Amino acid sequence: MYKKITFFLSFLMYLSVLSVEAQNTRQISRLMKKNHFLHDILSSKNYDVQIIYTKIERKNGKIKFKDYHHNVGGRYFYPSTTVFLPAAVLALEKINRIAATGCDVDTKRNIRIDSDISNKTILYIDSTYENHYANYSEIIKRMLVLNDKNSFNYCYDLLNQKFFNERFHELGYANTWFLHKFNNEQPEKSRHSNSVTFFKTNVPSYFIDLVFQKRQNTTMPFLSVYINNAENNPDDYYSIQKNLPLGKGYIKNDSLVREPMDFKKMNKYSIEDMHNFLKSLIFPDSQTRKLNLKESDYNLIYRYLSMFPSEVRYPKHSREQYPDGFKRYILKDRIGDPSIKIFGNSGKDFGFLIDNAYVIDKQNGIDFLLTVVIKCNRENIFGENYYEYEKIGEPFIREVSKIIYEYEISSRKNFTDFTDFLNGFKDVS
Repeated sequence: MYKKITFFLSFLMYLSVLSVEAQNTRQISRLMKKNHFLHDILSSKNYDVQIIYTKIERKNGKIKFKDYHHNVGGRYFYPSTTVFLPAAVLALEKINRIAATGCDVDTKRNIRIDSDISNKTILYIDSTYENHYANYSEIIKRMLVLNDKNSFNYCYDLLNQKFFNERFHELGYANTWFLHKFNNEQPEKSRHSNSVTFFKTNVPSYFIDLVFQKRQNTTMPFLSVYINNAENNPDDYYSIQKNLPLGKGYIKNDSLVREPMDFKKMNKYSIEDMHNFLKSLIFPDSQTRKLNLKESDYNLIYRYLSMFPSEVRYPKHSREQYPDGFKRYILKDRIGDPSIKIFGNSGKDFGFLIDNAYVIDKQNGIDFLLTVVIKCNRENIFGENYYEYEKIGEPFIREVSKIIYEYEISSRKNFTDFTDFLNGFKDVS
């Protein structure tokens, strides 16, 4: 009898969970149904839209999150540059781990990256850096603000493929795999990471060059404070991935290949992991698995996630190529509004358009999290001439975020003052 009652109660709880999940799923559709453009896209199977929206409620000093999903179910999309954020955060963690061993390293240390395979220096003296020396603070800024793909590769080298993946999985994000650097036609080469040397300040570059003449992975102790040696991942992550054929064709050497494109060896970053990782950064106290970050690390991430290209002095860059709306799609029509602060992480490649953001409206005292993925490729052909970013993707994300924003204002229960939070990182360089 006891077992029957227990089973019955468990079944009722299961039905209750299903009911809540169904309600949370329907809520986004209800909000969007009056907009014909959005309704048509959400109803179509051509665009593979996925949305997660988190409503944030505060009461008696406690924060409650309510997540709303649309069409979230593990379907693959190419994450493109959204992988920049975990790379930046785990690079900061790695530097803290090294410092904890007694090495005098930090994000401002001059670094040099060398390849023991090609016997070439990959990064060191660079006139585009403020002091002509590379450091990880600048690298993370370039990556998050200016979308610099080489900077991701420099973080990948510091982390190495095995640590990068194992640490992210350890944090609870099991549906993500970092499998390749950018601008690398052979993903398997990303199993190898290059050596990263942290130098003492004001060491003349010509003196260091003498040490590196033979391209060895060691330097004189009085020159360096730490050497992160080159590594090869002993585990073959590519062989355990499942085939991921997408579409019905792709362009190769200017010709159409009429067969699906296989994304098996490409980076994987699920929308759930992406959304929850950003949530964990903005609200670290709500997480059970803690990141090894200092307050200054969080402030650096907040600063660069919300920084506009016009605020960047180095490297020198074209305002036409990098306008303030560059790589921002959520509430894009509110760019420049001083009352709106957006902490965004976006991606655009292979026809997939993604934006992952935390939004604050200081004037109305509201905030929310929103992640949107849309495949801008009705023809299912992978090739630049087939993508509809400007026609479909960007207007879609802009309109979805506008409706969510208006819903937030209409349903606001309390006013939240974000002054202390926003002042905490505004002076981070």
